[in-house]
Amino acid sequence: MMGHLKQVGVAEGIQFSSGGMIGNSLDSHRLVKFAGLLADQKQDAVINRLYRAYFEEEKNIADSQVLVSIAESAGLDGAKVREMLAGDHLLKETQDAVDQVHASGVSGVPFFIVGDKFAVSGAQDPSAFEAVFERALGAV
Repeated sequence: MMGHLKQVGVAEGIQFSSGGMIGNSLDSHRLVKFAGLLADQKQDAVINRLYRAYFEEEKNIADSQVLVSIAESAGLDGAKVREMLAGDHLLKETQDAVDQVHASGVSGVPFFIVGDKFAVSGAQDPSAFEAVFERALGAV
């Protein structure tokens, strides 16, 4: 599985590495939500930097210092991010969203839900997405 993922990644300019720490990602989800309150572009930048930090640089995205660094590199105010992470801002909303996703059967990423009915799990070829999009269009 990792060999295929690395091969696909190279074709897309991504250097996947699997030696990093695995930890609770709740605070990284809070950071994404926080960035989204500021601007969609900030949220996109945070998400891209989180992915790079975790999947390519083997950084611990459960570490608040790593999250602050990621936020700053995306143009967010580090002091505000530290304050958010130290408190409970967005904690309940984020945990509720995670719980809802888990309750629907999602246990890993990537996971895509199309039209609230059709799912694609894992790193898939474009043809898998095309098939799901066609099914979703047919159900309309």
